[in-house]
Amino acid sequence: MTNYSAEYRNVFSTLGYELQPVDGYSMSQVLDAEARLQLTIPLSLRDYYLIAGRESKFNQVFNHLLAPDQWSIDSDHLVFMEENQAVVLWGVPSSLTSKEDSPVFQGVNGKQVAWHVEHDSCSTFLKVMVHWHGTFGGAMSHPIVGYVDGDAIRKQLDREWNFIGEVNQMRCYNRQGCAVCFLKWEDPIQSKLGLSPWRVFAGANSESNLQMLQVSLKAQWES
Repeated sequence: MTNYSAEYRNVFSTLGYELQPVDGYSMSQVLDAEARLQLTIPLSLRDYYLIAGRESKFNQVFNHLLAPDQWSIDSDHLVFMEENQAVVLWGVPSSLTSKEDSPVFQGVNGKQVAWHVEHDSCSTFLKVMVHWHGTFGGAMSHPIVGYVDGDAIRKQLDREWNFIGEVNQMRCYNRQGCAVCFLKWEDPIQSKLGLSPWRVFAGANSESNLQMLQVSLKAQWES
C-alpha cells in the first residue's frame, strides 16, 4: 500500500513548509463527512486531508480545497475543490468506495456541470496543485515568472530537478526550497512583445534559493 502521507509530507517539506498536527483534519471529521454522503473517499485523498487539509496557504491561495463538511455530490462526483471564482470544480467518482487512488475529474460550471477526466491519479493531482499554488499562487515567499526555450528548459528540468507530475500539460518539479511549474501559455501581449510561449512559474522559500533558481534556469524573468 502506498504511503501517501509520507509523499505529501515530503512535498511540503521540500518547498520549505513543515506540516504540523494542526494542519490536518481529524479522522472523525472525515468519517462524519463520509457518513453524511454515504461513501468512502479514496485513501490518497483521505491521507491528504488528515495531514494537510487545514493548511491555509497552499490549499486556499488560489483554488480552494473544501472542508469535509463542505463536500457535496454532483452527478456521481464528490466535489472536494473549487476554482477561486467557482467556475471550475474538481471531484473524484463517488462510486469508487474501495480504491486506494482514483482519477480526478474537472467539472465546468453551467446549467449543468460538465465533467471530464483531469488526471488518472488523485495523489499526483494534489501534489501538482501544491506546486501550482506555491508558484503561480504565491504561497511560497519568493514567486517569479519567466519566459523560456521550451525544449531546452524541459531537458534541463528533467535532468536536474525532481519531476512531480504533469496535469493538463503542465509539468511540475522541485528541489530543496524551490518549485517550478512549466507550461505553454500564450496571450496577446506576450505575442506582441515577441516573447516565448513557454513559461516557468517558479517559487523559492528564501532569497538565496531564489537567486540560485534565477541563475540556474535560463529564463527571461519578469521584474
